[in-house]
Amino acid sequence: GAWTSDVVNGRLLMVLTAAVMLWAGLTVVLKLRVSSRSPGGMERDPSADDVPMRDSEPALAGLGAIAGFVAGLLGVGGGIVLVPVLTGPLHVPMRRAVASSLVAVAIFQVPALATHVWLGHVNWAYALPLIIGVVPGAQVGARLTVASSDRTIRILFGLMVIVIAIVYGATEVFGLISE
Repeated sequence: GAWTSDVVNGRLLMVLTAAVMLWAGLTVVLKLRVSSRSPGGMERDPSADDVPMRDSEPALAGLGAIAGFVAGLLGVGGGIVLVPVLTGPLHVPMRRAVASSLVAVAIFQVPALATHVWLGHVNWAYALPLIIGVVPGAQVGARLTVASSDRTIRILFGLMVIVIAIVYGATEVFGLISE
């Protein structure tokens, strides 16, 4: 993905990034499940123990390859691809999908980062201050995820990604038309 990004128009990559983000946000929000109700009327949150995870190693390896390619190509965290697929066809609970995608992203971002650094794509004046904000931001996000229901996480994740995709996409399409 990182190698491919070197030969594709940068503005077009930005539009593709917005499209992938919009797909991810819509997929997560549109697949909201009606919460099951216990006999006492209390809402329950599915956990890893009571929701079957339909996975196979070849399918997960293929998903990882696609997410890695998209992450290297578009510079988005693979969670944009992984979370909707894990929570959709694989029926992984949102909390488990977010945590699992973070592990995968941490690992496949290393070769993508190395390739982008080698190709000279990294603007260190932007990257270094971002690093300072990412660590505390990730800690707060993880705590909010642990404290929230599956439905709340889906809604927040999906809506945030949709809003960013629309604003980002509109800006990039306008820039592409202006060129």
